[in-house]
Amino acid sequence: MLGLLGLGLLGLYSLRRRSPATE
Repeated sequence: MLGLLGLGLLGLYSLRRRSPATE
């Protein structure tokens, strides 16, 4: 369960870093 949560958080972070439109 923790792994899934971490993966989701990582994905969100990656997406934010990939498209820094809210900087």
